[in-house]
Amino acid sequence: MELIVAGVSALVGFLISHIYYNHEKNRNKHEKAIEVAKEFETILNSDHFIVQSVFSEIIETLEFEDKFTFLQNDVAALSFTKQELYTYFSENEVEKYKNFNKYTNVTFIKILSKHYTETNSDERFFASVISQFDSSKTLDVNIKEFKDNLKNSKETDQSDESNKELFKIQMKIQTDLRIYVINLFKKFNVSYNHVFNKLEWMSMYFVTGVADSDAVYKSLHQVYFVLMKCFYIEIAMKNDKEVYDRYFTNITNLYKIWRLKYNKEKASFDEIANNAERAHSKIKKRV
Repeated sequence: MELIVAGVSALVGFLISHIYYNHEKNRNKHEKAIEVAKEFETILNSDHFIVQSVFSEIIETLEFEDKFTFLQNDVAALSFTKQELYTYFSENEVEKYKNFNKYTNVTFIKILSKHYTETNSDERFFASVISQFDSSKTLDVNIKEFKDNLKNSKETDQSDESNKELFKIQMKIQTDLRIYVINLFKKFNVSYNHVFNKLEWMSMYFVTGVADSDAVYKSLHQVYFVLMKCFYIEIAMKNDKEVYDRYFTNITNLYKIWRLKYNKEKASFDEIANNAERAHSKIKKRV
C-alpha cells in the first residue's frame, strides 16, 4: 500500500511539475512575443528613413500596385526567388525597377529626400532644393540649373570682389548638394539593411517558436502583409531557386504562416456570413 501511495504521489508530483513547466514556458513565450512586438515598432522607424514608405512610393510610381495579388493566393508555393519574380514581372519591369533605384535617378532621390528625417538646417535646405528638381532632367543638369538660378537671383551690379565671393559660395553649395545626394543614398542603404536584418531577427523568434506568434498575430499581421508587398521584389532578387542558402527565410516563412492563417480564418468567416445571408433570404421568402 505504501508503495502505491508513494507511486501515486510521485505521479501527481510529476504531473504538477509538468503543468507548471508548460505554464511557465507558455508565459515566457507570450512575454517574448510582446517584447518582440515592441521592438517591431522601432525596427520600422529607423534613424533616418521609414523604409517601407520609400518602397511603397517606388511601387506606386512604377505602377506596380496591382501586380502583387499572387502573394495572397497560392501562399504555400511561394518561394521568394528570382525565378518566381520573373513569373509575375516581365524582364523589362524588373530592369525598370533596378534602374529606378539609383542615386542618379532624380525621381528616386526626390522620394528619398521626401522620406528622410533631416537633422540640421543644411539638410533641410538641400531637401527643399531637391523637392524642386525636374524629374525629366538628369541630376547634373538640375544641380547646374540650381547654381545658375542662385547666381541670377543676386544683384548684377556687384563689385568684382563680391562676384568672386559669390562664385565661391555657389561652387560650395553645388559641391555640398552633390555630396548630400550621395550621402542620402548611402544612408538609405544603411537603413534598408538595418530594417531587413532586424525583421529577420524578429521573425526568427516567431518561426522557431521561441515567441508565441499567435499572441501578436491580430495586431501585427496586416502591417506585416503590407511590408511583404513593399519588400517582395528586393527579397526575391537576392534569392536563387537553385541555391540552398537563401536570404531572409524567416521573414518569408513568417509571412506564409500568417497569410495561411489569415486565409483560413477569412474563408471560415465568409462561409458563416454566406450561410447567414442564405438563411435570412429564406426567412424573407417565407414572410
